[in-house]
Amino acid sequence: MQLDGLLRKYLRKGNTGQLVIKFKEDPHLCKIYIEDGEPVYLLMGNKRPEDVLESIQRMNPEEANFIEGVRTSRRLDASVFDRFDSLLAGTGPIPDSGDIEITGTVPPHVVDKLIEDFIDIIGPLGSVIAEKLLSRIGYNKEEYMDPEDYKTLLSGLVAELPDDYREDFKNRHTGV
Repeated sequence: MQLDGLLRKYLRKGNTGQLVIKFKEDPHLCKIYIEDGEPVYLLMGNKRPEDVLESIQRMNPEEANFIEGVRTSRRLDASVFDRFDSLLAGTGPIPDSGDIEITGTVPPHVVDKLIEDFIDIIGPLGSVIAEKLLSRIGYNKEEYMDPEDYKTLLSGLVAELPDDYREDFKNRHTGV
């Protein structure tokens, strides 16, 4: 599980609640309050919010939970959260999903089939590439995948394929 994947998953328009993250390196839980996809407040132990942002960049998430509907009356200046952009950009951009259209949640067996087909083309290294992308979007195996996450995964896998395989692969996996 990677921090940028967790943030990408929950910092989306329409999400309101509290993202609680347990890091391996710290006994305190990090709590990020989100309103309509935007972070508004965060805390972790007795650290100042600015210090929390600085320290979590070097930490590894162990567990995370999103509690919908939780709100806070506290607010931080928006400039504090400009640093979230650097957390999201930490591992480089995920390719644009462009013209890929997916509606509805995607069952786990469809995600598994997508990854199996990718590995069949790329070889054993394909599993490493797929796992890295799955971690970045914060996907837990055996769960239904959000359509935006599926588009991101598919785009990322297509970008790794040789040119002559891309269009056919994309077409086979967009009819979910």
